[in-house]
Amino acid sequence: MQQKGLIDMTDRMFRTELMPAEAPSRRRTPWLVGITVAILILIVLGFVAVRLSVDVPSMAAGTVPDDAYDARFVRHPWLTYLHIGPGVLYMVALPSSSPNGSAAATMRSIDDWAESCLAQAC
Repeated sequence: MQQKGLIDMTDRMFRTELMPAEAPSRRRTPWLVGITVAILILIVLGFVAVRLSVDVPSMAAGTVPDDAYDARFVRHPWLTYLHIGPGVLYMVALPSSSPNGSAAATMRSIDDWAESCLAQAC
């Protein structure tokens, strides 16, 4: 129930009145979100490649790397890859997870969700 005189920030009519239809930032947002997600996917895949390039030779040879940081991952490979696997799966599957298969639609839905969360927080 809404109090008299208060504006519901999630109301699409109110948000469109605040932003003119020709606002260029609204059209650019899905593109920027897509670029950001692509960069994050590349970072995740880069870290996975580095992790595999250090761990696999060590595990195949039955040795532990000299570096204490890398040795932790080789000593506990199941824990390491059970943590990394779902993260990679989530990041790679995210762009293709929209109901109509469009990455742009997924980015728009993420943008709309983030915008509504921000509107509710303010």
